[in-house]
Amino acid sequence: MNFDSTTTFLIVGAAIVVLLVLWAVLRAASRVSVAKEARDRAGEPYVANKERPYMKEAAPAADLAPPSADPDVAQPAVPVAEDFAGIAFPPRATDHGDLLTRLKGVGPKLAAMLNDQGITRYEQLASMDDSQLAALDARLGTFKGRLARDRVPEQARYLASGDTAGFEATFGKLGS
Repeated sequence: MNFDSTTTFLIVGAAIVVLLVLWAVLRAASRVSVAKEARDRAGEPYVANKERPYMKEAAPAADLAPPSADPDVAQPAVPVAEDFAGIAFPPRATDHGDLLTRLKGVGPKLAAMLNDQGITRYEQLASMDDSQLAALDARLGTFKGRLARDRVPEQARYLASGDTAGFEATFGKLGS
């Protein structure tokens, strides 16, 4: 069989289109599985109440126990550094905190300072009252006033409750 150049280009073009479609389908399937894993890791939804519609109830100090060795057993809320010990957050299967740099106005240095103060999750920032925020703000040195100016606790409430659309409507596109 003899092929002219037009037929050759059509065959090569069709092969490229098939490969691109196959790549797109496999990539979409991969994203779906990653999203499913993230949902599975997230655990139970937050328990809301009137005072904290975005927050899980704080566990009484007497109920706090050391974590069990079994990762499938739900763990109680764990207290953090000094003034922030009463702030509860839902237990998770992993011990890693949230990516605080996704909050507008929180860069790597401020995130590191917050981590040094024991703040590693959106829920912690979201549930702070004015006195706790003032105490934290006093410890932030050159970043003093940044939390209030950039409305970081309000941003954290959106992200703690999983309301990405509300966050983006109020504060703009969510960072990565």
